[in-house]
Amino acid sequence: MLTLQEKKEVLRFTVAMPTADNWQLLSESVDEKTIVIEKANAILLKVLEGCKASSYATWGGIARAIFEPMDELAAKYPDAGLTDSEASHTIALFFALNYDPTIYNFLRYREYTLH
Repeated sequence: MLTLQEKKEVLRFTVAMPTADNWQLLSESVDEKTIVIEKANAILLKVLEGCKASSYATWGGIARAIFEPMDELAAKYPDAGLTDSEASHTIALFFALNYDPTIYNFLRYREYTLH
Protein backbone atom coordinates (compact mmCIF):
# COMPACT_ATOMS: atom_id res chain seq x y z
CA MET A 1 0.00 0.00 0.00
CA LEU A 2 1.22 3.50 -0.85
CA THR A 3 1.14 6.62 1.24
CA LEU A 4 -0.73 9.57 -0.21
CA GLN A 5 2.54 11.26 -1.12
CA GLU A 6 3.84 8.12 -2.80
CA LYS A 7 0.62 7.81 -4.82
CA LYS A 8 0.89 11.45 -5.83
CA GLU A 9 4.43 10.85 -7.07
CA VAL A 10 3.33 7.77 -9.06
CA LEU A 11 0.91 9.97 -11.00
CA ARG A 12 3.83 11.82 -12.50
CA PHE A 13 5.21 8.69 -14.21
CA THR A 14 2.24 8.17 -16.54
CA VAL A 15 0.19 10.45 -18.76
CA ALA A 16 -3.51 10.15 -19.56
CA MET A 17 -4.65 12.27 -22.51
CA PRO A 18 -8.16 13.68 -22.99
CA THR A 19 -10.35 12.16 -25.70
CA ALA A 20 -13.21 13.62 -27.72
CA ASP A 21 -15.56 12.37 -25.00
CA ASN A 22 -13.67 14.42 -22.43
CA TRP A 23 -13.49 17.60 -24.50
CA GLN A 24 -17.16 17.47 -25.62
CA LEU A 25 -16.50 19.99 -28.38
CA LEU A 26 -19.46 21.66 -30.08
CA SER A 27 -18.21 21.81 -33.65
CA GLU A 28 -20.31 19.87 -36.15
CA SER A 29 -17.26 18.95 -38.22
CA VAL A 30 -15.51 15.74 -37.19
CA ASP A 31 -12.36 16.94 -38.97
CA GLU A 32 -12.38 20.22 -37.04
CA LYS A 33 -12.94 18.41 -33.73
CA THR A 34 -9.99 16.14 -34.49
CA ILE A 35 -7.74 19.10 -35.30
CA VAL A 36 -8.80 21.06 -32.21
CA ILE A 37 -8.34 18.06 -29.91
CA GLU A 38 -4.87 17.36 -31.32
CA LYS A 39 -3.83 21.00 -30.88
CA ALA A 40 -5.39 21.32 -27.41
CA ASN A 41 -3.78 18.08 -26.25
CA ALA A 42 -0.42 19.27 -27.61
CA ILE A 43 -0.75 22.42 -25.49
CA LEU A 44 -1.57 20.36 -22.40
CA LEU A 45 1.33 17.98 -22.99
CA LYS A 46 3.82 20.81 -23.54
CA VAL A 47 2.77 22.53 -20.31
CA LEU A 48 2.79 19.23 -18.41
CA GLU A 49 6.37 18.62 -19.53
CA GLY A 50 7.22 22.11 -18.28
CA CYS A 51 5.56 21.34 -14.96
CA LYS A 52 7.55 18.15 -14.54
CA ALA A 53 10.72 20.08 -15.36
CA SER A 54 9.86 22.73 -12.74
CA SER A 55 9.62 25.44 -15.43
CA TYR A 56 6.83 27.31 -13.65
CA ALA A 57 7.31 29.02 -10.30
CA THR A 58 3.60 29.24 -9.48
CA TRP A 59 0.24 27.79 -10.44
CA GLY A 60 -0.47 31.15 -12.03
CA GLY A 61 2.48 30.54 -14.34
CA ILE A 62 1.07 27.14 -15.21
CA ALA A 63 -2.35 28.66 -15.88
CA ARG A 64 -0.88 31.33 -18.17
CA ALA A 65 1.09 28.68 -20.06
CA ILE A 66 -2.13 26.73 -20.60
CA PHE A 67 -4.70 29.43 -21.23
CA GLU A 68 -2.76 31.86 -23.42
CA PRO A 69 -2.33 29.30 -26.24
CA MET A 70 -5.81 27.89 -25.55
CA ASP A 71 -7.18 31.41 -26.04
CA GLU A 72 -5.48 31.59 -29.43
CA LEU A 73 -6.86 28.16 -30.35
CA ALA A 74 -10.36 29.15 -29.21
CA ALA A 75 -10.17 32.29 -31.35
CA LYS A 76 -9.14 30.25 -34.38
CA TYR A 77 -11.99 27.76 -33.83
CA PRO A 78 -14.73 29.85 -32.17
CA ASP A 79 -17.47 27.24 -32.67
CA ALA A 80 -15.53 24.43 -31.02
CA GLY A 81 -16.50 25.29 -27.45
CA LEU A 82 -13.05 25.63 -25.90
CA THR A 83 -14.39 28.37 -23.64
CA ASP A 84 -17.15 26.15 -22.24
CA SER A 85 -17.15 24.58 -18.80
CA GLU A 86 -16.47 21.12 -20.23
CA ALA A 87 -13.14 22.31 -21.58
CA SER A 88 -12.23 23.90 -18.24
CA HIS A 89 -13.08 20.65 -16.49
CA THR A 90 -11.01 18.66 -18.99
CA ILE A 91 -7.99 20.93 -18.58
CA ALA A 92 -8.23 20.84 -14.78
CA LEU A 93 -8.74 17.07 -14.71
CA PHE A 94 -5.77 16.51 -17.02
CA PHE A 95 -3.43 18.36 -14.66
CA ALA A 96 -4.99 16.83 -11.55
CA LEU A 97 -4.47 13.31 -12.88
CA ASN A 98 -1.09 13.85 -14.48
CA TYR A 99 0.61 16.42 -12.27
CA ASP A 100 -0.92 17.35 -8.93
CA PRO A 101 -4.47 16.58 -7.74
CA THR A 102 -4.60 19.78 -5.70
CA ILE A 103 -4.39 21.98 -8.81
CA TYR A 104 -7.87 20.93 -10.00
CA ASN A 105 -9.92 23.67 -8.33
CA PHE A 106 -7.41 26.37 -9.23
CA LEU A 107 -7.66 25.55 -12.92
CA ARG A 108 -11.34 24.60 -12.97
CA TYR A 109 -12.70 27.62 -11.10
CA ARG A 110 -10.27 30.24 -12.33
CA GLU A 111 -11.17 33.90 -12.12
CA TYR A 112 -9.95 34.62 -15.63
CA THR A 113 -11.38 33.35 -18.89
CA LEU A 114 -10.11 32.01 -22.18
CA HIS A 115 -11.47 35.02 -24.04
